[in-house]
Amino acid sequence: MVDWFRSWHGAPTDTKLTLVARKAGVTRALAVATWWLLLDTASQAEDRGSIAGTDPEVIACALDADEDHIRALMDAFEQRGMIAAGRVQKWDKRQPKRERENDNSAERVRAHRERERQKRGVADDVTPRNAMERPETPRAEQNREEQNKAEEAAPREGWRDVGPQIVAMLGWDQLPTPRPYSAVRQWIADGADPECDILPAIRDAIADGRAARANSLNYFWPAVQERRDRRRQAETSERFVGEDLRRAQWRPRLIGFRDSGFWLSEWGAKPGHQPRAGQAPCGAPADLVSEILGQMEAVG
Repeated sequence: MVDWFRSWHGAPTDTKLTLVARKAGVTRALAVATWWLLLDTASQAEDRGSIAGTDPEVIACALDADEDHIRALMDAFEQRGMIAAGRVQKWDKRQPKRERENDNSAERVRAHRERERQKRGVADDVTPRNAMERPETPRAEQNREEQNKAEEAAPREGWRDVGPQIVAMLGWDQLPTPRPYSAVRQWIADGADPECDILPAIRDAIADGRAARANSLNYFWPAVQERRDRRRQAETSERFVGEDLRRAQWRPRLIGFRDSGFWLSEWGAKPGHQPRAGQAPCGAPADLVSEILGQMEAVG
């Protein structure tokens, strides 16, 4: 199973999401965030495309939203034909199997070129005079290699996921700057936590109207920084009663996983599962996992 899924151009501004939001009586930002969470859930399912058993309460917890709003959205998605029978409709059409499983793009390009040579009557053992003496690398493959190198050099704390989520929350149809997510990467590099600092600061700015004055994500840094500093101070002074921040953060995730099987890839491997290649292990405290889930055998 791969660790990604396709998101098509224009998807965040799709008018169906606006119609769904109006039908459910919620903000468009919440409709977008919920839809992307469902896509992520469908991508991680063993039967890819399935969202069977998804618990609206767990989604509400993950998005810091009202459970009734999530249930209304799920009904609206179904009425619009976006989900049906516990599956994301058109999943197989939007996520081509040949690209999801084993991307043999280089092999396909070589086969295509061989067919073209045969059509032109060029023998295999003839080398054109202008041919370069190096292995041929399809441009798409080369671009993918360059992107992978860039991602390896970038912080791995999920800023690539958080940035689009913030833009969706703000309802921006057009990105204000050529590189809008660089601010989010810097926030995380400076110690801001997406769930505890960044997203709550954005929600507060939307609620009190400050977000309307923003012309870039840098506008929100003072609010994010303030939340980060308050959290750090609370961690240092041990003012959390009964549970520290880390345990308080992991408890609802583990309860949701126990009750519905819902789990986000950004949280690492599922409890009791071995990490897949390139995946971080589950970061939940072991004693908390035992307390909520009981002893679980590792699954390969």
